[in-house]
Amino acid sequence: MLEYELEFLLSNNPSYGFEHIPDRDREYLEVPYREKEEAKKLGAKWAKEKKKWYRKKDGRGGGSLKRELDKYKIVYLDIPFSEKERAKELGARWCPNKKSWYTFTENMTNFPSDDHGGILAGEDRDFGGNTLFVDLIPKSCWFTNVRYCIDRADWDTLRRRVYKRVKNICECCGKRVRKGESLEAHERWSYKDGIQKLERVVALCTICHQVTHYGHSKGLVGEEVLRTHLKHVRGFGDVECEEHIQEAYRLVAERNLTDWELDLSMVTDNGFKLARTVRKEDRRSISAARSESRPPRSESRPPRSESRPPSPRAAARNK
Repeated sequence: MLEYELEFLLSNNPSYGFEHIPDRDREYLEVPYREKEEAKKLGAKWAKEKKKWYRKKDGRGGGSLKRELDKYKIVYLDIPFSEKERAKELGARWCPNKKSWYTFTENMTNFPSDDHGGILAGEDRDFGGNTLFVDLIPKSCWFTNVRYCIDRADWDTLRRRVYKRVKNICECCGKRVRKGESLEAHERWSYKDGIQKLERVVALCTICHQVTHYGHSKGLVGEEVLRTHLKHVRGFGDVECEEHIQEAYRLVAERNLTDWELDLSMVTDNGFKLARTVRKEDRRSISAARSESRPPRSESRPPRSESRPPSPRAAARNK
């Protein structure tokens, strides 16, 4: 359940004839709607007049009962996959719905504090600023990223930490994600002396992430959608937008000439173990093999102004 271990709340506190309990002797509970059947099985009763679930107080007063319940409030934990067995030994449990480990507040002394503000050791939070820009990946580096090299559970832990520290707000456009939406984690890399190094992980809304991977996204959502958002966020006119995109393609064409060594020290310095390592000599072959089994990417292709002839209507206007 969302806040309390429902079985603990109710299993040791039978109902004793709830129908005849006066309001002053009732303890009202916060029970999610989807768990109402479980609540009934465990002895909770529904108060129509208050539209709340309740049980009988334990005789020690509401304050002491609340303190008892607060000990069993759920706390979600950031636990690397490599440490899951140790976490279980310390009493952590796995929530399949949230895909996260959790414990109760009374058990938190067994775990290191999560009050780190989402800070990742070795991360440069100023790298690239909070500016939206087209950030194309060299072809030899496709697919061999952080998600490829660490366990999926560790990637989920890492990205959730990033989302939490920005309070679910896109770092480029400032959009707060609504219920049913989610942020996406984007890796920012430096390319220097033959090394592609992870410098920062940023939280982006879907459209900002699509603009960032412009070459890949233009075949999915269309260039007009991407350009419109880029111009809106950056305040670009048509000419500035075109120049920005052209420069991104020029830069990635230059980087495509190099076989890059992958530096994920920022990941390992934060307690995450690499599930696989890749040699720079193998990255092009991995990219080629995985590209064959997936829809074609176009991050190395020139943007529309160079690759497409003008439409008949545009050609007529230019005469």
